[in-house]
Amino acid sequence: MTILLVAAPALLAEPFLTDALARDPVQCEAEHIVQRGDWLSKIAEKYSGDVLTYDLIVHANNARRDDAYTDIENPDWIEPGWVLCIPKLSGQAGTASDLSGTMWQWQETLMNDDDKFVPDDPVNYMVHFIADGTVAVQADCNRAGGTYTVDGNAITIALGPSTMAACPEDSLGERFAGQLVGAAIYFFRSGDLYVDLKYDSGTMRFGPQPSELGGTSWVVIGHNNGRGGVVSSIIGTEMTAAFGEDGSISGSAGCNRYSAGYQVDGKTIAIGLPIATRRFCAEPEGIMEQGQEYLTALGTAATYRMTGDRMEMRTAEGSLVATLEAAKR
Repeated sequence: MTILLVAAPALLAEPFLTDALARDPVQCEAEHIVQRGDWLSKIAEKYSGDVLTYDLIVHANNARRDDAYTDIENPDWIEPGWVLCIPKLSGQAGTASDLSGTMWQWQETLMNDDDKFVPDDPVNYMVHFIADGTVAVQADCNRAGGTYTVDGNAITIALGPSTMAACPEDSLGERFAGQLVGAAIYFFRSGDLYVDLKYDSGTMRFGPQPSELGGTSWVVIGHNNGRGGVVSSIIGTEMTAAFGEDGSISGSAGCNRYSAGYQVDGKTIAIGLPIATRRFCAEPEGIMEQGQEYLTALGTAATYRMTGDRMEMRTAEGSLVATLEAAKR
């Protein structure tokens, strides 16, 4: 008996999702019997209107624990007569606006040779796709900027030079950045972002960074001095900001403690008039003026943006109010 194999077009040579998703039960929305001339991207387009959802068909069939559907070992080849499980495909692909609306924390990369990379602390591995086509990356102790383009659900990421801080020996920073520039296709599942890598090498999984400020603590790195400039904190001083879940912000202005109320709505923030203690500090020189500048700047904050362990607050006109770094745990 001659078995006819149906070849997929070149598109299906792109990476696909297999073990990157757990083998959990999958509900079949429909069944499809493979016909002569079928290929997976054609089937995906028929049921969802998006050829790039073919990898979800692969996952659905391979995740089933019964023998009713055929495992797909190679998505480039399917045989007439196979019965395929077609899961719910609508709404899986996502759009460029879905990318740029969230700060993404790296959770893991599952390689197709069964190797696996998991960061010790996802907050140190972040990617921020900005709507103007630029991308900001935190790769452990270093940061880099670059650009990205999307075409449907194909994605290309190009990174420029990064900072050159010395990371720990077990850092995954270089690997993380290298995998990002190997991105080929992106899609969403259960609120997470998945990025398939080129050459069928693996899949990165990202989770959305919690955007709530409540319960976070920060150290001020720089503040607006009210004279048109942003200055670093004086050596030997530390200013802090702790955002309570009760809508209060408190911390040190270098010499004096302060507290105020705050409200957030999405990425906008409003901070009330701070109340501070009245202690006098003579040293280091300028500490009192610095504290007053910082508290004055806080009241002008209108937006905030977190990127990994860094946060910026800006005025409604876009001027920088303060830069902060997450307090060490």
